[in-house]
Amino acid sequence: MRASASRTWPGRSAVVLCAACALFSAEHASARPPLSPETKAALERFRSGDPDAFEDVGAAEEYAEVAAIMSDVLGEKNHGLHNNACLALEVLIQRHPDLHVAVEPVLDCITHRVWTCQQKGAQVIRDALSKDEKWLAGREDEAIRRLIPLTASQRSRVYDAALACLERLTKQKLGRDPLKWASWYDKGHDRKLSLEGCVFEVVAVVDIRSGYALNGEKVKDAGGLETKLKALAGEARKLGLALSAVVVVDGEVLQSGDMQKIQAAVGEVMTAIKGAGLDGMTISPPDDRFLPPVRELLPKAK
Repeated sequence: MRASASRTWPGRSAVVLCAACALFSAEHASARPPLSPETKAALERFRSGDPDAFEDVGAAEEYAEVAAIMSDVLGEKNHGLHNNACLALEVLIQRHPDLHVAVEPVLDCITHRVWTCQQKGAQVIRDALSKDEKWLAGREDEAIRRLIPLTASQRSRVYDAALACLERLTKQKLGRDPLKWASWYDKGHDRKLSLEGCVFEVVAVVDIRSGYALNGEKVKDAGGLETKLKALAGEARKLGLALSAVVVVDGEVLQSGDMQKIQAAVGEVMTAIKGAGLDGMTISPPDDRFLPPVRELLPKAK
């Protein structure tokens, strides 16, 4: 099964584009067997921001060496690379049941305050555990502590992946309720689980499939949308949070891969979002789900 991906604007594929940089560090390269020209080319495309390169990286014959390189990438300060490295690791895990992916970089990845890192890292944990129940090797409790805060996310891509891991590790089915999960954890552990700071964004969902709707409420036009987004952004800033815009687009438009058609569909919304002072947006298909923020976990207004 192909690794799940999120759609981020701009770009026709469901991966986050990343800036060009060196193939991999010399100290790591010297400690590993030489790679084939095909694998080197795939890694170069991965580094240069090719949105489909993770699949070719995942298909490399030197899969153990490539998995180690992807684990090293997770230690770099580039969240776009983290997203794509996790996608490549998912492909590698699915293709090679004997592959052991390093645990520490993946556990670190899900603690980043970036939803794509949380989602993709949790998916790697899910896939690794499905191949090897002992993959965490005694670090199950640590993984649980890091996964529970992800259930506070408004994004189904994040909390669904986290719940898949938590249910496998704990045999509990508590749903998308971080407070229930924290209460369950605290009852069985001396060290309490803090959820402070687990909410770092508020999601504004703009549905453009039939006119404009913001968080389920109809909006007359793009100007009205910009005004409402500015107000939401101001409320988020008072809480010390970012407002993240998600634009829900007709599934057929996204699946077409036609960039002109996609750009035409979101053009006015992009202008409104920019006018509201937001840093870009994510484009999502209709089957993505977004829940309200957990109010008990929102920081107090500054």
